[in-house]
Amino acid sequence: MKKTIQQTRRKEVPFGKILSGIMKERQLTLKMVAQMAGVSVSVASDWTAGNTPRDLHAVFRLAQGLGIDFSRLLLGEVQTTKEVGSISELFEETDMFEGLVRISIKKVHLRNSTK
Repeated sequence: MKKTIQQTRRKEVPFGKILSGIMKERQLTLKMVAQMAGVSVSVASDWTAGNTPRDLHAVFRLAQGLGIDFSRLLLGEVQTTKEVGSISELFEETDMFEGLVRISIKKVHLRNSTK
């Protein structure tokens, strides 16, 4: 009886290509990138060579320093935002039940903490 082995391919993280592109576009050096991320120049060099970053906090600091979204820098995912005129554009109404119901809505206020 033959056994079937299923291989799963890991999706390559495009971080190195994205970072290299941003560095070229903004004329940044490895030293500048390393300083923004708080890592050594050799770590920044490893990133641009395609090695997966092990310190996501450093990538987050770098994203903040570059003024871009973390997921865009790490994965190349661009988040788009859309102007919304009203909340009804975001949600869809559905009937949950039929019948009589009593709904009570209470407004809450922050308590004064004078201790």
